[in-house]
Amino acid sequence: MGGVSLWVWGLWVWGSGGLIEEFLHGDLSQEEKRHALQREEEMPRDYRKFIAWQRSHRLTLAVYKETRRFPVHERYGLTSQVRRSAFSVPANISEGAGRSSNKDYLRFLSIALGSLKETEYLLLLARDLGYLKQKDYEEVTETVNGTFGALQGLLKAVRKELASK
Repeated sequence: MGGVSLWVWGLWVWGSGGLIEEFLHGDLSQEEKRHALQREEEMPRDYRKFIAWQRSHRLTLAVYKETRRFPVHERYGLTSQVRRSAFSVPANISEGAGRSSNKDYLRFLSIALGSLKETEYLLLLARDLGYLKQKDYEEVTETVNGTFGALQGLLKAVRKELASK
């Protein structure tokens, strides 16, 4: 069940190579093109291709690595909370990608952004409590900032696509 996806007019078009060739070279009628685009809108996005998801996944792995050294008495407190907020970012990006409308997708991306800011604060708290060394804090914060930029870019693109419809 192989297929190819292609970015056309702000949308991913999915199909066999022949369908895409026909789509690009105008061999499909307007109705057939409209039908192909409608089918595309119903298909879930591949979240693993998004830089925002990739960076948030790396952030989650880094948070898990750093929190292994947190005190045992924080296992059900700060350790658990910062891990939950961190994995909530890529989880919401991926869940939103499976939604059928850009409006739903945008809502999940906004939730991911909130979880990212929560993660940022909890890492600051961990540093201030002495659970994270300054160097480790700076490294993981750099990952947070990269994730924030990529997620903002994705939000902007989805908003733009939503506004154009």
